[in-house]
Amino acid sequence: MLSVRIAILSDDRLLGEGLLRIIAGEPSFVVVGEGDRPAFGPALRTAGPQVLLVDSRMEGALALCADLRRQGGPAVIFMAAQDDDGWAMSALAAGARGILAKSARTVDLV
Repeated sequence: MLSVRIAILSDDRLLGEGLLRIIAGEPSFVVVGEGDRPAFGPALRTAGPQVLLVDSRMEGALALCADLRRQGGPAVIFMAAQDDDGWAMSALAAGARGILAKSARTVDLV
């Protein structure tokens, strides 16, 4: 069975480590990279993630999503999103493939 290649971008260590633990427990996922700023640098490009989990609270997260959409990058799923319909519409317009609120459960991510 092929694994979904995932990278995580979060400057919140607790969120990032929590996501790593969740993904590590799922045989169909593999973490191929992580970072603490909203950037898709050479190391992440080389790792070739199919999905990028992005902390929605990071400055520049929406711009990163829009850039990746234009470049044909990985699918972006925003994590820890605020409950704000306007922001959600902006995220979807930027190309987000998913949005998980702060209240989401592990099963929602998987």
